Amino acid sequence: MASQEIKDRLVEAIGAIEVSPGNWGISSSMVDALKILGALDEGAEESRTEIRAEIASVLVDDERNVNCDLALALCVRMFDHPYDSIYAEEIHDLDEAKQRRLFRRAIQASDARRSMSLDWLVEKVASFGDPLDVALLRPLTGLPSRINPFPQEEWGAFAAATRFLGRHHGELEPIEAATNEELCLVEVRSLIYLVEAGGEVGVAAVRQAWQRLGELRPQLVVGCLSEIQRALRERPYRRDGVESYPPLDLVAVYPDECLAVVRKFIDDGAFAEFYHQVPDQERGVSFAFDVVGEYGDRGDVERLRLRSRTHHFARHALAALRRLDGADNADRSV
Repeated sequence: MASQEIKDRLVEAIGAIEVSPGNWGISSSMVDALKILGALDEGAEESRTEIRAEIASVLVDDERNVNCDLALALCVRMFDHPYDSIYAEEIHDLDEAKQRRLFRRAIQASDARRSMSLDWLVEKVASFGDPLDVALLRPLTGLPSRINPFPQEEWGAFAAATRFLGRHHGELEPIEAATNEELCLVEVRSLIYLVEAGGEVGVAAVRQAWQRLGELRPQLVVGCLSEIQRALRERPYRRDGVESYPPLDLVAVYPDECLAVVRKFIDDGAFAEFYHQVPDQERGVSFAFDVVGEYGDRGDVERLRLRSRTHHFARHALAALRRLDGADNADRSV
């Protein structure tokens, strides 16, 4: 059977599959399969003129009449659309000024915080290094949603926007914390901001932030630190060359302070508490014992041994003990 005939039959078979409206996983796979078979090429090229017109419509000078929701949709379509390659080509062909205008307007969309491309957009705008974008990114330094079941984008944007405002000494979004969880994340936000802001004033502010964190339950502080550490370190968009804000290891910046709080956490023996209401429970425990394994000393051996004996932290405690033992042996061999 000729290869073209096989492709035609596959395209026909895929088109005959009935998919429920909410089953985006299968729908996306079907679109990918059709792309590979070349079944969408002709339609994509036919849509190029319309796509150009859509892009042009959100780049007009009159900002009062701009559809920012459409700007966001156009950016998202570069990654998730049957004609994504055409959207990507047309947007990448824009000159730098127009590209920046598009990304800035996309961030202002009404549902930007729920977008699966929010972190990428914030990183893009932050990479411009323009202090005038402080006002644009300030709202994203407000606290993330506590109930978002897919928090990676929102937390990544929160971390990136906070770093941007710190670097440009912009004023953070005001927050009236009503719970201990909110109080904790406000202080952690200050620590991120101060990494970029620096200066003599920053030294005193860092000390005050850790003092306030010390008044909260260590379980909560460990939980919040583990959540934000992931957002700071896992930067998924490095493939496009945006390097203005490389991954940040908050523990490496504040090792002594982090070590002090995780020691209290381990000694208490209770599970971590989180700002986010749908966390990975294991994340807080892993974070605490990773800190001790990396920055602890022989004085931590006994506390780890206590937790390695029929305790719900036992597996993590044993791993941290092995790391400390390996580090100690390495030191003695030098």
